[in-house]
Amino acid sequence: MYIANDFPVSCKDSFVIFISKPDGVGLKPISLTSCFCKLLETLVKNRLQWWVETNGFLPSNQHGFRKGRSCIDNLTGLALKVNEAFLEKKVVIAAFLDVQGAFDNVNIDIVAARYIPA
Repeated sequence: MYIANDFPVSCKDSFVIFISKPDGVGLKPISLTSCFCKLLETLVKNRLQWWVETNGFLPSNQHGFRKGRSCIDNLTGLALKVNEAFLEKKVVIAAFLDVQGAFDNVNIDIVAARYIPA
């Protein structure tokens, strides 16, 4: 199907429900697709994750959204650095950012140009 670019019609259809956001401002779309489409999405997602991991496209210090890693790994690394600095009488400086809507402002063309060879 992928190579022939021939997908069942059921994969192209979805039922979209709009749910109010908790703050009452705006709507959040929820898309319901067929089980076959969900299976295909899972296969593609798993293959892309494998490809990105085996080709080393993600930095080693990125832990979120990766199999076998979590944000706790980052906290552990920070705690180790703080303990090392304490023992060596050095200083550790850390910056924590929480950028609201960061993914809404990502320029896909720049990301694609960085990671997809021309």
